[in-house]
Amino acid sequence: MSEHRPRPLLVTGAGGGIGAAVVELLTAAGHPVAVADRDLAAARAVADALPAGRPPALALDLDVTDLDSVRAGVADAARALGGLGGVVNNAGWLEPRALAETDDELLRTTLAVNLEGPLRVIREALPELIRFGSGRIVNVASDGALSGMTHIAAYAAAKGGVISLTRALTLELARHQITVNTVSPGPTQTPLFAATGGNDEQAVERFVRSIPLRRIGAPQDVATAIAFFCGEQAGFISGQILSVSGGLTRP
Repeated sequence: MSEHRPRPLLVTGAGGGIGAAVVELLTAAGHPVAVADRDLAAARAVADALPAGRPPALALDLDVTDLDSVRAGVADAARALGGLGGVVNNAGWLEPRALAETDDELLRTTLAVNLEGPLRVIREALPELIRFGSGRIVNVASDGALSGMTHIAAYAAAKGGVISLTRALTLELARHQITVNTVSPGPTQTPLFAATGGNDEQAVERFVRSIPLRRIGAPQDVATAIAFFCGEQAGFISGQILSVSGGLTRP
């Protein structure tokens, strides 16, 4: 494979927030992208908003918890983009609850989206990555899994599993020239953050005071790290867990 060959990439949870920012950066760098989200209208809006002249951006209806949906999405992406050279596992779901209120339904959903989903997407995309000749896998975790937070035990456990998945697959997939890394966001201005307290001004002020750089992250801050790991310049970097948190988490 030529070092400068455009790398077609599949980005999950790409209908807004960090995922949409990743799509913007990847296409600006010349990579064709499958904009995958379980909200197809949101995925289409992201793809349609890209400037003219960018590489192809294919909007996909993809639910990471559904095997048939993942298989169809991977096949559609590879067919439309001329192969698949990388995956960004950005899809996530969080409903904060105290442990005593975390019932089995919440636990199952949290694990299905945040842990089983990335593993399923990687597994189904793997033959395409091998066929491409090399691969980039970037998982999105959370600093809640690194430093801990109250009321997110199930979510933190799932994201901790993503970190362990990254480390295991780094060894398993290296023979295929596939790198596997994790970006771990701290507090970031996304719809998920807004839905879990980001609209509470006092809560945001407390977050800001705890962050050495004294601001909440922007989606572009996290997307920059993800796009770096997707690029050819990161071809000798694998197995890394990068916190993007303004200095809040120092692993």
